[in-house]
Amino acid sequence: MEQVSKLTYSPLRSALWLPAGAVLLFLSAVLTVFTPWYISTVVFVCTLLSLIILFKPSWGLYLLVLLVPATPFSIGFIIVAPWNYEIATRYADIIPFFTPLVPLTVAGLLFIKFSRLEQVSFRDPLLLISLLLLGYAGISLNWSANPEHSVFEFFHFLINVLLYLSIVALIDDKKKYRILMWTWIISITVQGIIAMALFAYESVIVSHHLLPTFLFHFRMYGDMLLPNGAPNPAAGLQDFHETSLLTNMAAALCFGMLFTVPKRSKKFALLALLFLFLLFISMRTESRAGIGAMLVMLMALALLIPPLKYRQVRTSVLFIVCAGSLYAATHLYLYTMTEVDQKPRMVFIIEEILGGGKLIDTGHKKKESGRMYMYKRAFRTFFSNQPQRGLGIGNLKYLVLLPHAHSLYFSLILDFGLAGLLFLAALVYILLQRLYLIIKLPDSPNRTMALAATSGLIGAATHCLVDFEYLYTSLWLFLGLVMTSYNMALSVDVDKQTTDRNLLPS
Repeated sequence: MEQVSKLTYSPLRSALWLPAGAVLLFLSAVLTVFTPWYISTVVFVCTLLSLIILFKPSWGLYLLVLLVPATPFSIGFIIVAPWNYEIATRYADIIPFFTPLVPLTVAGLLFIKFSRLEQVSFRDPLLLISLLLLGYAGISLNWSANPEHSVFEFFHFLINVLLYLSIVALIDDKKKYRILMWTWIISITVQGIIAMALFAYESVIVSHHLLPTFLFHFRMYGDMLLPNGAPNPAAGLQDFHETSLLTNMAAALCFGMLFTVPKRSKKFALLALLFLFLLFISMRTESRAGIGAMLVMLMALALLIPPLKYRQVRTSVLFIVCAGSLYAATHLYLYTMTEVDQKPRMVFIIEEILGGGKLIDTGHKKKESGRMYMYKRAFRTFFSNQPQRGLGIGNLKYLVLLPHAHSLYFSLILDFGLAGLLFLAALVYILLQRLYLIIKLPDSPNRTMALAATSGLIGAATHCLVDFEYLYTSLWLFLGLVMTSYNMALSVDVDKQTTDRNLLPS
């Protein structure tokens, strides 16, 4: 008999809600009497949210998917201390504002597992190698050049691993998976809308002392033009490179979902519009690495998505024409709105490269600037120490004075040495092994989503060649989405094989 759904009713869960609600009401009454209304309201909302997440940790995960794209670049908390140095007009260590939700979600995950309210599995190969690297990061604290800074970076790394753990452990059925996918697409779409809306407003930068050495930090960059008259790149609650990465990853999943809904449904039309909108925002960021990664992602979609199996060339050409048209449309829109007649950034860069300019640091005329100069300084520092053990967690940024490593792969190798290299090799091996199993499966909606997620990951991996670092939380979140997509596709195939065996005559 086919299993239609899982029973979610639990007498223990129902019994625990009563005392928890009573305690909440009692605390609310006490706070209302002895504290100002705004403090009691905040405490009541936080306590209620904590109780909900404790009993329903998947809700905490959905909330994290909505909030994680708003990066510390735009919103977070800062500890003002000598070890928290300033680099590129901002503090090196900023606490993401969503941080408390991560341990709370993990607490809920552990609660439902050990109280047996739900079946939860922690079996995941990437989780194992991530925990091993986290353990090595803890050991590397012994040779830190700035111990407090390294401890902060270790805590950030721990939060990322816990977020990944929450995704692969909690998303174990089709309903949760689809909610997660829609939540991610909606989250990034909201960031795209914010990016467009900011063109109509001036920049906002706020730093408020909650305590003498504890700041709340918020910044949004607005206006249609930069101070030098050039068009302002699109950015939501993150910088424009991050916006391009996020929109590319969301567009890949959006395109995959197009093939899992009826073509004449409202969802199909909505997904098609969102796909084009996300590509438009990615173009509008003017991030060279982001636009290049978008083209790689589109080519991967054309090659991997099953309905396009025999139309890769036509689809690839269509994607390139569509991307070029969107890019031209963005600058026609900009010229219409601002009447500033400047070459589009990508056109300027291409002309510079064709004219003999540098491929990577095209806009940097001085040798003492740009990514190549950063890489040279970083590797010079790396080899002057003990390269086999690495510089230690967080030490690359501190010793070379960088806001981040500007390459995810370099950041792992330079901070962790041989351990970082082994982690990268194991990560690639596990992902390729899973992808091989996915490709061998027969066509199905879950297989299509897994291949679409793979395309998004390929685009992100391309972008990460020259940007970001291993501590970027959205990458861990998307890696969790990819592994969950693989698990859903493979579990459906295993269930089908089990059902077929049960139907065989004995």
